[in-house]
Amino acid sequence: MCKINTKRIHPTLLYFSIYICIKWNTDQLFLNVIFLVFFSSVENVTVICFNPISWEQRILLVAPLYEVNGYILTVDNTLHQTDENFNFVLTFDTSTNLPMKNVTIKIDFKNGVNATYLDDFHDTMVLPMQYSDSLLYSTQGSYNVTYTLTNPISTVTLVQSVRVWDNLLNTTLSCLSTCDIVASAETQLTFGFINTPRSGFKFSIDFKDGTVISDVGDAIMFDVNKLTTFNHTYTQSGTFNVTWYVENGEYNVSGEYTVIAQWRIVNLQVSIQMSS
Repeated sequence: MCKINTKRIHPTLLYFSIYICIKWNTDQLFLNVIFLVFFSSVENVTVICFNPISWEQRILLVAPLYEVNGYILTVDNTLHQTDENFNFVLTFDTSTNLPMKNVTIKIDFKNGVNATYLDDFHDTMVLPMQYSDSLLYSTQGSYNVTYTLTNPISTVTLVQSVRVWDNLLNTTLSCLSTCDIVASAETQLTFGFINTPRSGFKFSIDFKDGTVISDVGDAIMFDVNKLTTFNHTYTQSGTFNVTWYVENGEYNVSGEYTVIAQWRIVNLQVSIQMSS
């Protein structure tokens, strides 16, 4: 019996293990012959095992092959808003050793979107070779985009981290109705955030009379912005420096809004006394 085992340990170096079993009567002898052979092109390797009365032949087609190499993964920016596209580019540059034969590229963008490419990287393939993907994330958060590159003898995993957060730097709190600097006590004031982004954000408003309105849980950041307005009535006179802040996973902004509450003048009576 003659059996051939092979293992590639270098793009052009092949490990041959020829296993031979010799039997006579009830006895048998096992031989394992090892060869290390360099190949620079496709070759037919013929192995013949024989004895004085018989022979056995095996033919093996051997082709030199490189592991996946020469790749560069880039992204235009690692931070975008939910209305901006990320542009990913995987490049096999001119330093790539060929052939790599059938290379499969599987991409998991971690938002339910996947992509797959398959190409034959043969000896005469024109380099550089690029794979471009443009993607918009509609939900804020951090994503670890995974590229898996495989060919018949190797697997490579690449991870590109990106962040998706809407800009809050122009967001501010404003009084939207009955908003003179001096307001009447017991008059309802309406406040709201202006210049808000598409997505939600954590917020807190302290009216400085013991009333605080806030939502600082993470869940609000992973939905669209649903904030409307906030109504508040001061029941006492005074100057109130309303403080507020907004934040998400990337931005935070804070500020103040001054309200002066005064009682209205009512039932004013004026009398004139004449002296003689």
